[in-house]
Amino acid sequence: GVVFKLSNTIVGVLHPTYRSFKAIENNDSEETKKWVTYWTVHGAFSVVEIFADRILSWFPMYYTAKLVFLVWLQLPQTNGAKIIFELVVKPFLYKHQGQIDGAFAKTKQLASNQVTEMSTVLNNAIASSSIDFQNLNPEAVQKAVLAAVQK
Repeated sequence: GVVFKLSNTIVGVLHPTYRSFKAIENNDSEETKKWVTYWTVHGAFSVVEIFADRILSWFPMYYTAKLVFLVWLQLPQTNGAKIIFELVVKPFLYKHQGQIDGAFAKTKQLASNQVTEMSTVLNNAIASSSIDFQNLNPEAVQKAVLAAVQK
C-alpha cells in the first residue's frame, strides 16, 4: 500500500525529475531527449491510469508491477520509455494530432474569453466603486465585484 505508493513516487517522479534537471544543466541533448521521452510516456500512462486505477488497484501486486514498469521505463539496458513511445504513444499522437490540436485551440480560446470577461468585470468593479486603494478592504472589493457582475 503506502510503501509501494511512496516507492512509485520516488522512482517514477523524484528520480526522473532530478535526472532531467541534471541533463538540462549539463546541456546533454541525448539525456534530455531520453528524459523528455520518459515524461511523455509517464504522462500518457498517468492519463490511462486515471481511468484504470480503480480497477487495477484491486489486483494483487498492482503497485509492485507498477514499480517494476517504472524502473523498466528508465533503465538504459531496456530503453523501455523509448519502446513504449515508438510503439504506442507516438502512433496514437500522430493519429489523433488534429483532434488534439483542435481541442487545445478551443480550450485556449475558452480560457482567453474567460480571462477577458473576468478582466472586464474587475475593471468595471474598480471603475464604478469607491474602493479605497490605499486601505484595500477585501469586503469592499467583493461588494464592488458582485455589483459589477449583477449589472
